[in-house]
Order: sequence, then structure tokens, then C-alpha cells
Amino acid sequence: MFASSFPDIKEHQNHPIFGKESKYISNIINKIKAGNRKSNADYHNLQALINTWKEEGCAVEYRPSQEEDDGSVVKILLCLQTPWQKRLMLLYGQHMCLLDETYRAGRNSLALYFLWVRTNVSYTSVGVFVTQTDTKEDIAEALKVFQRWNSGCNPSHVMVDFCEAEIGALEEVFKGSKVLLCDVHREKAWTEWTRKKDNGVTSQEEVLKLLQAIADSQTNEEFETNTVTLQQHPDWQSNEKLRSFVSTWLVHAEKWVTVFGNENVNVAVSKNKGVERQKDVLKNSHLKGHRNCSFSEILVAIIQYFLPRSYQK
Repeated sequence: MFASSFPDIKEHQNHPIFGKESKYISNIINKIKAGNRKSNADYHNLQALINTWKEEGCAVEYRPSQEEDDGSVVKILLCLQTPWQKRLMLLYGQHMCLLDETYRAGRNSLALYFLWVRTNVSYTSVGVFVTQTDTKEDIAEALKVFQRWNSGCNPSHVMVDFCEAEIGALEEVFKGSKVLLCDVHREKAWTEWTRKKDNGVTSQEEVLKLLQAIADSQTNEEFETNTVTLQQHPDWQSNEKLRSFVSTWLVHAEKWVTVFGNENVNVAVSKNKGVERQKDVLKNSHLKGHRNCSFSEILVAIIQYFLPRSYQK
């Protein structure tokens, strides 16, 4: 039922990854390395990095975490978008943008998010932001920054994992966009949950097939029939945990059941495996060994290697 709607590959050839637009990457790295030798304070390194980003034309919004006089704590916020990311977001983000919490950054486990689009070549990050926590309020605040920077981009669809905070933030900020749940993460979440011993699902494969039948429903009648079939299964009848788990998903059925979808959403986007591959590259290559590194060191790894290479591909 899905139809492809992406530009021809010829429209996106000859990326200037090694040209003028990419020179700021090397400048950032050289300056921050010099800063590392002068100071062990990550705050100063991060501030130097941010100053360099701004000098090189990147859009950056940064608010450091600090304690106020009244004892309250101001949460950290960092949003970044390079010139080429902005261009690709405007070019490819009208149809679909994807939000993904990719990593827990640094010793304080800050939440690192990427905004993605699917070009006619591959999946590419078009924005990066870091929040103190993964609450709806923190995520929405960051998304509003990107909305302000890219006022000409109004995606018809936005895709996300099954996370109430992320769903709520997207619906608050992109009011005219339809929020969809990623098929890959949905299927993975179902499999992991049903196979967890503590959840007590005895007929795991049967339950997974019934859940998938609901997801594949082509009509409202099929959706209702497949839902009732699952509810008549012995596991459903005897397992309160299963009933609660599935009911939570059914509340958002319009975001993952085929009949409620949009035929213009490309299958490759709904499956979203390209983003998963990019995340694996980020975690296993560029961020390997960085779990206990400073925040600025992680950002350097992302900027020096991951972002330009994902752009090149």
C-alpha cells in the first residue's frame, strides 16, 4: 500500500563533504584539541567548541546546567545544526523526519538525540540535541529550537520509537504532522517483552503472530477482528501483564496499524533499518570506548567522524 516518493539519486550526487562546507569540521577539532591541552575543565572545552561551531556558521543553542541561588537547577540544553544539515532538512524533511534517542552521553548520562531524514542516497542526520533528561518537556524545548531554525520545514509525518515522552513532545511541537511508530522498534519491543520470563507469556510465538496480525490489518473490520482474536487467547485471558502491555500499545493504534497509516509513507522509512545501521556505526565505531569520556570528547567524536561520514554516504 506504500508508494515511493523520494527524488532520483542524480539530484543528490557530489556532496561537498571534502569541500568548503566541510572545512569547519577540521577547524573545530584542531581548536578543541588545543583547548584540551590547556585545560582539564570540560566546561571550558565545551564552550570553546561551541564558540568555534558558531564561528563556522553552525546554528547552536547552548544553556549550561547550573544551580540557581534559590537551589533550583537549570537543565542543560544543547542543539546543533550544521549548514548542510539545515539544507538537507529543508530538502528532504517535508515528507518525513525521524526522532531517535541514540545515546547516553558522557559521565552524567545526558540524553543525546538525532533528527534524521531519508535522502535518495541514505539516512542522514539533520540535527543533534542533548537534554538533561528524557522528559516530554525537555524534548519539546529542543524540538522548538529546530522548528524555529527551520521554519520552512513542515513534515507531513514524524517517526519515533514507542516512547510516551517523545510522542507527546512531537505532537506538541509539530501539531500538523502525523506521528508514526517505527516498525523495527515496535517488533523488537514486542519480541523482547514477550520473551522476558517475568512477564509470564507461555505461548510467545502465538502471541507475537497475533500482535503482528493486528499491525497488518488492512481494514477497520480486520483490526477489530484481529484484536478480538488476541483477546480470546488463553495468555490474554490469564495474564494481566500482557493485557496491560498490549492495551498501552492499542491506545496509539493509529500510529502503527496499517489501516490507519498513509499510503504515501515509503516502506523503507517505516521499517527504518537504515537509521539502526547508522546508530550501530556510531556506537560501535565512533563512540566505542567513550562511555566514560567527557561530554566534549563525545561531541568531538560525533562531529569529526560520524556526521560528515553519514553525510558522505
